[in-house]
Formats: sequence, structure tokens, C-alpha cells
Amino acid sequence: MLSDSLDYNHTSHWVSAVIEADRPLPIDNPVLASIVRFGTLPNAFFLFVVTVGRARVPEDFTIAIFFAVVWLNIGPALIWYYDERVMPTFFREVTELVENDERITALSEKYDHFFSDQYWIPTGLWTLLLLALFFRSQSYLAAEGMFTVGGPYYFVFLISVVWLGVFTGIGFIGVLTTMLVIRELSSEPLNISPLHPDGLGGLGFVGYYAIRTTLTFSSGSLLLPLAFIFVRTSEFTVLIYLIVVSYMGFIAVSFAYPTYKINKQAQRMQEKQLDQLRREYERAKRRVRSGSRVEGDGNTTDLQEVTDQLRLQHIREEYQNYQNVRLYPFQVDIIVKLVSSVVLPLVFLAIDQYLI
Repeated sequence: MLSDSLDYNHTSHWVSAVIEADRPLPIDNPVLASIVRFGTLPNAFFLFVVTVGRARVPEDFTIAIFFAVVWLNIGPALIWYYDERVMPTFFREVTELVENDERITALSEKYDHFFSDQYWIPTGLWTLLLLALFFRSQSYLAAEGMFTVGGPYYFVFLISVVWLGVFTGIGFIGVLTTMLVIRELSSEPLNISPLHPDGLGGLGFVGYYAIRTTLTFSSGSLLLPLAFIFVRTSEFTVLIYLIVVSYMGFIAVSFAYPTYKINKQAQRMQEKQLDQLRREYERAKRRVRSGSRVEGDGNTTDLQEVTDQLRLQHIREEYQNYQNVRLYPFQVDIIVKLVSSVVLPLVFLAIDQYLI
């Protein structure tokens, strides 16, 4: 019987804590809580852009800001989802694959704290990169009439860049957490179940863990139109395509690496089990051939022979079950989600090229 998922939810990311807070008013729906508690400031900024700053902000920049604001409304809910649902569920389900419950509990605690406590490292680096890009582009943005450097509008945009960096940077720690969890898990003895209802030896949940991480990270494609505008301040416009290709590659790796690692370990465990069954079959076959029987009347001898034959048949069937099990955690719905995640940046590149 699987343990309750709460057993593997040791701490909460500060974003999750804010979403689940009862003050000033409890909001049961995490998406609504995300919009109210984290989307209010970006929404106010966008309202400022389309009203007070409408004459200052070009239309293409307004559209790009809109996409970014949409993500800032739902992004914190995605962080909550990964922290409070995806990771605990994964560790709850992995208890079917790894028999060492203490090891799983230790891993869940380690990486729950890693995601909740170490987010500031990639977030800080990412925010600094966005600030550097903003400062490099400020002369271009000022020339476009969006603000005067050092003026009040300038600081509104500066604060918005920091706000964007803080939340988008957390996505990187989510991908890193998934990769590290799977890397450690791939060194554990896995209990492959040939008759598991997922048809994948019990590995199906690994694919779902990876694809949920990938989908969450790929939602950052909403920010690409804004990035493209900043990049255009550079003479190297090919950088736009490099960003898209690199982002697509990182999305693909965020799924491929975890599934590859767990699949290789599962293959090793499968080969080990097949070798054990083969040896067991040879030993049982030698006993039959040697004619060793329990001394007694003919009925006892016949019963022993039937028992030996049944044992050989059982080993053959078990061997075939292990040999035929599909270990790679791919399913049609997972493949569709993966392809859509990888292609999503191309959609926003097309929007940028033909609409913005």
C-alpha cells in the first residue's frame, strides 16, 4: 500500500506558503491565489502601460509585456504545483519501485529542502542577467520614448524586471531538482514489475514526473517575445534564434535526462533478474534430468515429477514476462506533451516574426 503523499512533503517553498496562507483572506484555489497574491503587481504594471504609458510604449512592446504578465499570474501556481503536488506524488509512487522506504524518505526530505531553500542561487544569477540586459537596453528603450533614464517610469520598469527575474528563475531550480532526484534514484535497486498495469514495469510515473517538470518549465516560452525585443538592441539578431534553439534543447534535456538515467538502471536490473531466472531454470532442469525423487511409493514420485515440471514452466513464464516488459517510460500522451513543449518556443518565434 502506498504511503500518503503528505509523508513526503517536508517543507514548502515560500511561494507555496504564500499561496496557501490564510491571511489576509484564505483562497482555496491555488490559481486564483496566484493571480491575487502575485499577479496584482504585474497586472497593475500592465494597466499602467496600456493607460498612462500608452503613448510611450510601442505596440509590440505592449504585446510582449502582456504575455509576460500572463505568465506572472500563473507562474507562482505552477511553482506551487511542482512543490506541493508533483514532487510528493513522485516520492509516494516511487515506493513501489524501491523497497527501501527509509532511503526514499531521506531523498524526499533532501530534495524538498533543496527546491525550497536553494532556489536563490539560479534565481539570483538569472535576475542579474536580466538586469544586465535591461541596463544594456535602457538607451534603446529611452530612445523609443518609454522612459527617461533615472525618471519615475524608469524605476517602474526596473522593478518589473526584478520581479520577473525572481519568479522565472525558480523554474531552473525545478528542472535541476528533477534531474538530481532521478540521478540518485537511478543508483538504487529497482523492483521491476512485469505485470504492472502501466505496461512499463512500473516506470510510467517517472515519465509523468519528468514531463510535468518539462511542461512547467516550457511555460516560460510566454516570456520569449519580451526577450526578443531586448535582444534586438544587439547587432547580432541571430541571437534570437540561438535563444530559441537553446531553450528548446534545455526543454528536451529536462525530460530526456531523467528518463534515460532511470531506464539504464532498469535495464541493468532487468538483465540481473533474467540472469538469476536463467540460472534457477538450469538448476531445476538438472534436478529433473538427474531423476532425483523423494523416496516412497509411485504416487509420491509422480507428484514430485509434476511439481518439478510446474516449477520449470513457472520459471519460463516469469523469464518471458521480464524479457518482454517495456522499460522506457514513453506513452503516447507523454510524447504529445513533450513535442508540444519543445515546439512552443517556435510558436512564439513565429508570433514575434509575423505579428510583433
